[in-house]
Amino acid sequence: MIDKLKQLESDSYFQKLVNDLKEPNLFNVLKLDRYEIRHSTFLAWLLDPNEKHCLGNIFLSLFLSDIVKDKDLLNQAKFKWIKRETENDIDIFIEFDNMIIAVENKIDSDEHSDQLTKYTKHLKSVYPHISNHFLVFLTPNGKLPKKNNEYIVYSYSQIAHHIESVLKTEHLNINTRARIYIEDYLHSINENLMKNNPENILGEYSTESEQPIPV
Repeated sequence: MIDKLKQLESDSYFQKLVNDLKEPNLFNVLKLDRYEIRHSTFLAWLLDPNEKHCLGNIFLSLFLSDIVKDKDLLNQAKFKWIKRETENDIDIFIEFDNMIIAVENKIDSDEHSDQLTKYTKHLKSVYPHISNHFLVFLTPNGKLPKKNNEYIVYSYSQIAHHIESVLKTEHLNINTRARIYIEDYLHSINENLMKNNPENILGEYSTESEQPIPV
């Protein structure tokens, strides 16, 4: 057992993992990792091409490529604005000149008070001049909504995949502080929502190793 522990401690991957665990994470420090409203706010910031993250519209484009399959509609779309819970309590409301994206974000809670149907009726009532409405149901693992099948199922694993792509894009001159925030957010998604970070596996291993040996 001692030899195995020494071998593990000398492993470079294990050492990196230990060092990563010592690094502070903004979202974990502020305990924001499971608050839907904070996730929605940060995602709205990432999606807004006018924000000071220096991403431009790259994250928005990656998100839209999953939601809108009509390439002509996408190519003609002109971004107008993003709203947070000011449009009939919709978590993330994105308006273009030719389409609307409405995102309902659920992490630990389920939809209630028939809210998905309420949002659908609101958009049809207030924006009848815009025929293209895309309704998105965002959850950690892409859960189906209980009552409304008009919604496009979307997951945080897709969000994480696109964030990884953005961070690896070489020609982007991402604001240094923004990069730290985005890296912390990606880490928080993987650790707390998807639970697929190496730290999660290490935690499971540590828990198992502490179990009493049967006699």
